[in-house]
Amino acid sequence: MNSEKTVSQYLEELARSGQYYFILDEVVKALGHKKNSVSVSLSRLSKAGKVQMIRKGFGIITGNSNGPLDPSFFLDAMMNNLDAKYYVGLLNAAAFKGASHQSVMTFTVVTNKFLKPIKLRGLTIDFITKKHFEDISEIEKVGGRGGYFYISSPELTAIDVIRFPAKSGRLNNIATVLSELNESIKKEKLKNICEKSRTPIAALQRLGYIQDVILKEKDLSECIYKVLIKRKMQLVPLSIGNKNKIECAVDKKWNLKINTKVEPDE
Repeated sequence: MNSEKTVSQYLEELARSGQYYFILDEVVKALGHKKNSVSVSLSRLSKAGKVQMIRKGFGIITGNSNGPLDPSFFLDAMMNNLDAKYYVGLLNAAAFKGASHQSVMTFTVVTNKFLKPIKLRGLTIDFITKKHFEDISEIEKVGGRGGYFYISSPELTAIDVIRFPAKSGRLNNIATVLSELNESIKKEKLKNICEKSRTPIAALQRLGYIQDVILKEKDLSECIYKVLIKRKMQLVPLSIGNKNKIECAVDKKWNLKINTKVEPDE
């Protein structure tokens, strides 16, 4: 208990120690102040741009920096505080493996809980809710600038970017990302994920087609195809965004309506 120390001083000490997040109840306990008094102080600091409350009872120390705080400084602590499972996914996971050259202004987190986006200066943290999250084992613990967090493996990333095309820059960008991510993909690991019943068949059809026809990755595409021939493939469009196009060719191997042209960047 420290009744002399102010909230501002306490948070400055946290930041100097390398911790750029705080939990309201922990601040109250550490200072011995009343919760309402601490909340008033935090509100004042928020208006001054010193802190930002990003979830109920959980905030980050922003200081006077012009840019957003790297999510690696607080993401794992925030998700643990929410009792949520998670991993950083899609283009952000691909970029961590050196497979995305675009400047990604959205930081995508896949989780087992429904969470609203977080708006930071220059960055939005977006959340994708995924069912059967407890079945996912292809997640890696990695170190970022501010600490450890979890990301999807290259194999899971490849499936997720196809599964959520609107959040991955659409098919041309996805094909480009896959062409660079393929160096990190292990065939047996990819096969293991494809074999799990929770993995959408349509996503595997699209992934297999791009690997096979567009990127000419025969080893990877064949391991996907060997899984698909054991499951029932429905005729689906290659592009979800162009699914109402009536006249188009059909790829019989992958059972896809080829309703768009996929052109990865050189």
